[in-house]
Amino acid sequence: MQEIGARRIARSIFINQNTFKFCDDELTQRFRKIHLLEGYIEQVLNNIIRRTILIWLKSLTEEESPS
Repeated sequence: MQEIGARRIARSIFINQNTFKFCDDELTQRFRKIHLLEGYIEQVLNNIIRRTILIWLKSLTEEESPS
């Protein structure tokens, strides 16, 4: 940052944790309609699907292996 003459300003922000919630299908669809979020939402959903499949496959292989 010093090379471009900029400086970093650290600020604290307070966020009410009661204002956060999990996205349901309806909220996810609403976010998909926002142009700036469209690609990000698709990326996050694809990551969730991929990780879910990997966890499922891992559980299958653990069930099949002899103890």
